[in-house]
Amino acid sequence: MDSPMGTAFAGRHPMNVLAIVPARGGSKGLPGKNLRKLAGRPLLEWSIVAATQSARVSTVAVSSDSDEILAVAAACGGAELIKRPADLATDTASTDAVMVHAVDVMTERDGARPDLVVLLQPTVPVRSPGLVDACIDRLEATGADSLLTGYPLHFVWWKESEGYGYDEGRAGGTGRPSVPAWRSQCPRRPRRQDLTAREVMFAEDGSVYVTRADVLMATGRRLAGRVELFKTERTPDIDGPEDFVQADALLLYRQIMAAPVSWQRQLEAAGGLPDPV
Repeated sequence: MDSPMGTAFAGRHPMNVLAIVPARGGSKGLPGKNLRKLAGRPLLEWSIVAATQSARVSTVAVSSDSDEILAVAAACGGAELIKRPADLATDTASTDAVMVHAVDVMTERDGARPDLVVLLQPTVPVRSPGLVDACIDRLEATGADSLLTGYPLHFVWWKESEGYGYDEGRAGGTGRPSVPAWRSQCPRRPRRQDLTAREVMFAEDGSVYVTRADVLMATGRRLAGRVELFKTERTPDIDGPEDFVQADALLLYRQIMAAPVSWQRQLEAAGGLPDPV
């Protein structure tokens, strides 16, 4: 995995970095999702905290169509509030369009367009400490136009062949595929540890995106131009109740281990676990 600790570039030009936390009020799959309590905080707050704790982020903005969500964001502190228009609060509205709107609003407020735009989706609340800064540093160091986080898929994947078709339309046709229905990215089928770098596929985890503002505004897309991938560990993307349970457990575990006296240290002080009877 790539190191989540940001790298300091001495003498670098300070960049104006806008972090956007998009939080729509409507969620059909899990109503009220962005305000549900997760490890003691509203789900939304975890992404606001990740942005405000970043050393590289200049401004944090929460975009929402919901007055209730904006009120919660205001209570968290440290974030600008953007009331999203109705056409950007539908099920079909794209996150990229929400980002463009947020950049326009903040440019008008600040009198200057940001250099970089960071997207932190509330539905991916578990991030390694320093991850946001490390992603910004990586984009700056590589000269990429945009960046995303993703985790490796250590297995052989399969997809339906583009030439898939049936011969049932022909006289005497069998109704079976006329070409192989499925294909793999790695026909040699190695063991997981023997996959080469070019054979390993990565899944976009939705945790952190960084885009040069000029590229975002010119293309309307957060992933455009030369794209860089920052490798991460797999993290929960909250879509249903089971994802909430997983994320809650991970965040609570981190809180316990970061406490001055963790349960692990308490066990060590007590001589470890008792012997089984």
